[in-house]
Amino acid sequence: MSVKIFSGIVAVILMFVYLGPPMFKLRDPALILVMLIGLAISILQVVTQVQEISLTFVPKIVTVFIAVVIFGPWMLRKLLAFAAAAITQAGSL
Repeated sequence: MSVKIFSGIVAVILMFVYLGPPMFKLRDPALILVMLIGLAISILQVVTQVQEISLTFVPKIVTVFIAVVIFGPWMLRKLLAFAAAAITQAGSL
């Protein structure tokens, strides 16, 4: 294996290790809300025996939009803090 290929693979792995946790924290509020809405709609569909596919899709899209509007400022602050820390650490290398 060439040294360039190996160093590229190591760089990609380090990027995912370093960027992974902040990305997971940013997606969690919207993901949790969509999962709860999906569970509620699934229970409603089982109880009423209405199997309409748009009944599950539309509320989830609306929930994601509302979650981004509500949690957007928090997500932006986290992302900016992460970017500032990454640039600061990159400058000190």
